[in-house]
Amino acid sequence: MDLVNLGRALFTLLVVVTFVIVTWIAYSKSSKKRYDEVASSVIDDDDAPHGGTGEEPSNGAKQ
Repeated sequence: MDLVNLGRALFTLLVVVTFVIVTWIAYSKSSKKRYDEVASSVIDDDDAPHGGTGEEPSNGAKQ
């Protein structure tokens, strides 16, 4: 095996190991609580604009 093929094999191994680690972290039980909190915060948002006087046009156009 020449050095080019060895480099390709090592790079492929590195990518696969990195993918497995990232997947493991994303689907671990400790991440579930954090993801559930973020998902519920989007639903609980009041959708009201923040700041301003309330006199601004709703379509975003300047007067």
